Amino acid sequence: MMREEGRDSFIRGKIAREVEATHQSKLLISSETAYGTYPTRKMMSVLGGMKDIDIKALFYFRRQDLFLESLAKQRGKTGNLAGGYLPFIYARRDKADYAGFLRAMRTRFNDIAWSAHLYDRAHLHRQDAVSDLFHRIGLDGVEVATQTRMVANRTPSLPFIAALSECGFSDPSERRALLHSALAHSPATFFKTADVLTAEQRAELMDGYRACNAAMSDEVGVDLVKLFHDDVAWDGVSGAISDSDEWDWAVQAARLEIGRLTKLARLDAAA
Repeated sequence: MMREEGRDSFIRGKIAREVEATHQSKLLISSETAYGTYPTRKMMSVLGGMKDIDIKALFYFRRQDLFLESLAKQRGKTGNLAGGYLPFIYARRDKADYAGFLRAMRTRFNDIAWSAHLYDRAHLHRQDAVSDLFHRIGLDGVEVATQTRMVANRTPSLPFIAALSECGFSDPSERRALLHSALAHSPATFFKTADVLTAEQRAELMDGYRACNAAMSDEVGVDLVKLFHDDVAWDGVSGAISDSDEWDWAVQAARLEIGRLTKLARLDAAA
């Protein structure tokens, strides 16, 4: 609804009723809608128009290589990643230049108290993103649900994507159908994505963001160049498959699994 025009009053009323029903004085609204300048402006404008509510915006500035890697994995879940993870990442490098976004947010919402925490694996509280966020906003005592893995959130592994890219699908829907079948019927080994980028690729990619991060350091009150560049031991930050024999074996295993799933689909269609 945030993306639609003319729904602001309806949204405010709906949220206000939900807030009142909780009987809580502090609430956390988490939304992936707040990605990009327009949707974030829209969301903050809607929430900012609510009476008797003070808003504090909390942004996680994830290190750029980790953010782009996450975008690629999200695309991998949909079955729409036809060219592989790495080309997808390099084609979207501009998305991870946060300086323009932050500047636009500061200009538009200069009356809001801003807080920023830098999302990086090495600095996560308890090495968990949700626990870390709760820690930053003073909710350490809140229990975080565990054992809630959903099939829909499994991401195909790099070798599986590589094998999938070899298939000559006549229509994207065929790719998605096969991936959905794999999500439901394939062993977990085909959904251990590990890392997309090697240490060398991460270091090279991050070099392009030094100026951006330096420009943001004063704004967020954190030395991003130190945190995201100088203090990173790149040799130890990646879990990407680097052994060629291991990679070849994993891709071949994925090819066989894709063949098995394709055969099952044909049998089901014949039946």
